[in-house]
Amino acid sequence: MSIMQMMPILLAAFFVQANSVKLGSWRSSTSSPVAFGVEPPRDDLMQVDDEDDLVSFIGAFSELHRRDSKPAPTLMGKTSDGMPFAPEASMSGFEGALQLSKLAVNTNDFFSWVPDSVGTGAIPQMMHRAEELLALSLLETPADLRSERAVEQALRLYHHAKWLAERNLQQAAEWRFREAAEIAQESRRTVLASHSLSRLGYFLMFWNRPDEAREVLLECEILDHPSNHLGRYLYGLLEREAAAANADPKRLHAAEDRILRGGNLPSEELEDERSILQQEIQFWRSAESSPWQCLAAGDVAHTLVCLFGHAVYGTG
Repeated sequence: MSIMQMMPILLAAFFVQANSVKLGSWRSSTSSPVAFGVEPPRDDLMQVDDEDDLVSFIGAFSELHRRDSKPAPTLMGKTSDGMPFAPEASMSGFEGALQLSKLAVNTNDFFSWVPDSVGTGAIPQMMHRAEELLALSLLETPADLRSERAVEQALRLYHHAKWLAERNLQQAAEWRFREAAEIAQESRRTVLASHSLSRLGYFLMFWNRPDEAREVLLECEILDHPSNHLGRYLYGLLEREAAAANADPKRLHAAEDRILRGGNLPSEELEDERSILQQEIQFWRSAESSPWQCLAAGDVAHTLVCLFGHAVYGTG
């Protein structure tokens, strides 16, 4: 058996340890999930699929996330004299629901929380009222506008889910990510569905629920949207970890190819993490050809394992 075949098996235990360290920053009870600083433009998330195939858009993560065209209210939970107010009591209709939703995800200053209508604990009353208004307004929407407004509803649920997930409100966030994806798929908005599921997959990994994350990311694979770089990267991480644990060099190589080929990720932290991981993968691949390449490692443990592999199995 050649060094090319044996090196991944030799490194299996090391890879599992390395992955645990990398994912540990997500899984630590003292850390917080990353905030996605870069998102697809709103118009791309709302794009309708072609009849014959899924619509691709290029550079989905190439610009900073744009807020919706209508600005959210600026009082942010207080009146101008600093006293609490309840905008949810005065807003109505579909447009009011959209404004209330935008306000809900742009403030941390909530004075009232209520039981979640889907039975997942408590959520801010403002967010609850926005979702209630969106659902009620859809029932009164003319048939020719219903699909478009349903997608607006899915987009707002997506933003609510991210807000809740970033505060580790797991059940409430998970339900909204899934609901947003389902509504988006029904309305032929594969971009929004794919991104909603990939974000859910990320947070499930952060919450140390890798088996559920794998199922969700496999759903992303079925959608297979070209813009969903995060979903492919996360699935590559899970596959790499599984390949290492099972000493499967072919699976390991395929998983690493995913990580090497992926496009831009939606946060600087994830980009930095992937850059380090890509350097490690490239090192091991170059080290397969010659023991001299082992000396290029930036980590002593890498160098020792690499030299040991060449000493025992040779380069043939």
